Amino acid sequence: MQKVIVLFFSFILHQLAFAQQEQKIEITKNLFIKDALIVAKPESSPIKQSLIIRDGLITQIGAELKAPFDCKIILADSLYLYAGFIDVMSHTGIKKEEENKDTDKPASRGEANYEQSGITPQVEALSKFSLKESSIADMRKTGFTTSHIFPRGKMMAGKSTLVSLGISDIEDKLVLKNNLALHSSFTTANGVYPSTIIGVFAKYRDVYKNVEIYSKNKAAYDLNPLGISRPIFSEELNALISTFKKEQTVYFVTKNIKETYRALELQKEIGFKMVLAEVKNVTSVLDKIKSNNFPVLLSLDLPEEIKEDKKSDTTKVDSIKKELKKEISIEMKQLEERKKISYNEYLSQASLLEKNNITFSFSYLESKPGDIMKSLRRYIKAGLSEKGALAALTTTPAQLLNINTTHGTVEIGKTANLVIAQKPIFDEKSSIKYVIVDGKLYEYYEDTKNKESKGERSKKSFEGIWSYTGQMEGQTQSGTIEFKKEGEKYKASIKSDNFPDQIFKSDDVEVNGNKIDFTFIANIGQPTDIKVTLEIDKDELTGNIEVGGIGNIKITGDKKSNPDKNN
Repeated sequence: MQKVIVLFFSFILHQLAFAQQEQKIEITKNLFIKDALIVAKPESSPIKQSLIIRDGLITQIGAELKAPFDCKIILADSLYLYAGFIDVMSHTGIKKEEENKDTDKPASRGEANYEQSGITPQVEALSKFSLKESSIADMRKTGFTTSHIFPRGKMMAGKSTLVSLGISDIEDKLVLKNNLALHSSFTTANGVYPSTIIGVFAKYRDVYKNVEIYSKNKAAYDLNPLGISRPIFSEELNALISTFKKEQTVYFVTKNIKETYRALELQKEIGFKMVLAEVKNVTSVLDKIKSNNFPVLLSLDLPEEIKEDKKSDTTKVDSIKKELKKEISIEMKQLEERKKISYNEYLSQASLLEKNNITFSFSYLESKPGDIMKSLRRYIKAGLSEKGALAALTTTPAQLLNINTTHGTVEIGKTANLVIAQKPIFDEKSSIKYVIVDGKLYEYYEDTKNKESKGERSKKSFEGIWSYTGQMEGQTQSGTIEFKKEGEKYKASIKSDNFPDQIFKSDDVEVNGNKIDFTFIANIGQPTDIKVTLEIDKDELTGNIEVGGIGNIKITGDKKSNPDKNN
């Protein structure tokens, strides 16, 4: 019963049409940006200057520059200009592939080959990169001009590629560097060994020992093959030699504090170069991170913002819920206090890293481009300086990726990757006007069509039937959710493919812009608060179900029909 309730009340959302549209200005090699407030480096103050771009490079910066006859003029008076943002770790441009269920399975769990076990270090991100993916334009619209992309996968997913986020006819033209780093995690294999975290840990030891043996045998054979049996080639082990020799860095994704501890322990034992990625808790491991000088990429998948509830219980619950609330009010207050402490500690992590002079930036594996700036502002509100936030978007990624001589700051001779905003970039009212990638200009403008509010568009767009999927304890749950408007209220009904005879209903649906929230109390052995938070993005929904005292579950879904098409 608990599984049913948890997995059904978290699948609802559909996205608004983007408030901003992208317009690629005609291709021109030369630009003159007049009178922008240039923030050359994170520690710099805005200075009103003009800037000339030729052949994709910044050639002149100054207050008294005159527009050359062969340059397109961009009037930037009162606009703020920054170096283009650099994404240190993401799946930008890489489609999420469905698991191939027809793949041959081993005779037994212990006989899986490297690929079946999730060990694919030979896979290049470039081989998965597609110009057709909308995430490229989405990241560019957010101000990112360069992405360090990684293939999707399990414990050793593959090698990364550094790409420019411009427009091209073929993927290769956007590549800055290939085979930079290895994407690793404690993600287990499906149905074969290693299917547990401990198994993954043991498999890492085994694989690296095999790499050591393979590397020595290969080196000896390459030096003088006479009298030596030829080593049997292994593309997986061969791809890991550079990591074993510490020539490449392992970007280790850790989704919780236990995994962070395990990654630190594994690194200490094996000795590879490491960047901790998608980190969600550094407080208890701060000393180890600092003493070993490990760079940290904080997750931007932040918990839901805690806000004061402006509505009293009397306007939101019926008499039965009131009685249940009374019985558990003390426990709920204590739970809310613990949540608030945990929430504040979570958001203070960026400030903590900054104060301890630990190299840090952010990873974007689990965040939506449209939410990135919102998440950064929340970190700033919790104590991170704007200088530190800007460094995490520009100079720090440039240093980590060894492109600081060409990227990360606004200087003569550097690549013309720039962001031009209407206000200081971290201002809540700021919006991006132009993005320049390799000297090419992209303009963003407000959609003047349909001037009704986002909230009204959202309320209209989410009505209808949605499909959903989610994971709980390794099992997929699916079904449909229908939203209807009855009078001035919105209601939801959920049907599960796993439990076709049951229907779950909620009369407490609230809509705020492109976000949908509702809470209810389920009696599953004891009264339990379940809180659902959803967000609309075109015809897709993402969301989170928070089950009081148990945990959170992520869900996704797609819109299937509109109200007028419903049966």
